[in-house]
Parts: sequence; structure tokens; C-alpha cells
Amino acid sequence: MVRQGWFEIELINAETKIPFKEHTHTDGRTYAEVEPDTDYFIRVKSHNLEMAVLTFSVDGKDLGYKSPMHKSHGWRERGLWNRQDGSDSYNALRFNKLYNRRNQIGDDEYEGHWTGSVELKVHKYVELNEYGSLTDSKSSWTPNAEAVLDGLNMSSNKKACNTVQGNIQTAGKKVSSYKLYTRGDHLETIKLYYCSTVGLIAAKVLKPPPRESFACARPRPAERSDSDDDDDDDDDDDDDDDNDVKEERSAQRRRLDNGSGVKVKTIVRTQTVEQLDLTNDDCSI
Repeated sequence: MVRQGWFEIELINAETKIPFKEHTHTDGRTYAEVEPDTDYFIRVKSHNLEMAVLTFSVDGKDLGYKSPMHKSHGWRERGLWNRQDGSDSYNALRFNKLYNRRNQIGDDEYEGHWTGSVELKVHKYVELNEYGSLTDSKSSWTPNAEAVLDGLNMSSNKKACNTVQGNIQTAGKKVSSYKLYTRGDHLETIKLYYCSTVGLIAAKVLKPPPRESFACARPRPAERSDSDDDDDDDDDDDDDDDNDVKEERSAQRRRLDNGSGVKVKTIVRTQTVEQLDLTNDDCSI
């Protein structure tokens, strides 16, 4: 929620009515962290006892209507205005899907993230001495095909985000005859930016999520030393002794076979060596 002077403005999810989380950049601007393909409304509130006239712009384009506002009105939701059969309603706006602006529009000069903006302008309320008609009418706003160049300036041209017309609509409210009014002097302008989560991370408005890494202990080969070389020599001597024993046993078996004709069963013992199983790697990055 951004408050300036007598007015507050925020962006809310059109379905849940929950405001989008906001973050303040080092440049002092406030950015709403939005979700692509989500309908939203502009919610505004006045703390001024005097009537004022509000106008709204999204992505640099006026929504095409003006709205009177007083403290007694409380929070009001605004979007794309429609009047049909004497009832006023508002269509939600929608955060468009992410896209590559350079490839879609063909502009190679600007490769920054497409940062959307919502602007509220406050004017003095000037009442006229005539009544307005209740003819059907609606906002003539269309999405802006050009980027908001005063938004975040990032090195990547991916993860762009802008606004299109949404699907959700507020319930119609019957309108009685009313006195016409017009805008007087401009009092102030309040601006709120919006961007996707990945865009805010790329712009360093948000910190990237922590990467979970786990240390995986793996067996290291033992380092050889001079004593190992001596052990190898001892092992060679042991192997020679083993070979002599085997030859002597073989000779004894041959003598027994030749003398009695009885076969002697040789029992071979096998030693099982347990090894570390490294195939089950539970490490993740």
C-alpha cells in the first residue's frame, strides 16, 4: 500500500481481495510482487473530507473515466468501468503472462524487464449545474504495446509482465441521476509499480531464494608413503611362501591318490570383501 497525501493505493487479487505483497527498491519506488495470469483491481482510499476527482492510468494509458472520491466512501475497487442499463460495474485487469518483449515487438534497443505501473492522479472536484445522462458507456482502454521505460532496468529481456483486460467483474450498482462534475486543479500523483517475482529478483529488489546444498562425504584414496613400499616388498615375500605351500600340498595329494585310489576333496575358502556402496547418492544441489 502506497500512501501519499490524503490517499492510499494498492493492488489486490480480484478473486481473493488480498493485496499483493509490496517491496521498496533502493530508488524509493514501491513494487507489487504480482502473479502472471491473475486478475486484479486497483483499490484506493481517501482520508480527505473534501471531494476529489480521481483518474487512473495503467502502463502509461488512461483508463478513460474519472471517479469522485470522499473519505466517507472508504475503500473503493477500480478497474475498467462499464455502465449498462443504469448500472455501473468494473471489469478486473489482468497481469499478462511473461513474454520476451524484444522478440514480440521487434525493438532491439530495450532489453529490460517490462515493469508495469499503475498511476493515480488527484484533482480538485468542480461541480457543474447540470445533470448527467445514464446512457450505456464503458472504458475505451486497450493494453499498452510499449514498455514502461521508467521502470526497472535489468540486463535480461525475459520475464516481462504487463496488463490486459481480466475476466472477473464486480456486481452492478444502480446509478441514480447525478450532477455533472469536472476536474479542477491537479493536486498530486501517486505511482505504484508491479513486476513478477523473477523480475524483482533479477533487479535485486528481492533476494534470490537460498540454494540448499548438502556436503556429501566421499571416500578419499589413502596417500602412499615410504612405509607402504616396504609393506609391498613384504607382501611379495608372503606370496612366494604361499606358492611354496600350495605346491607341497599338491604333491601330497598326488601321492595319496596314487597310493590308495581315494580322491581327496579340496576345500576352497573364499574371503568376502565388503566395499562402500557409492551408487546411492543422496546429495542434491
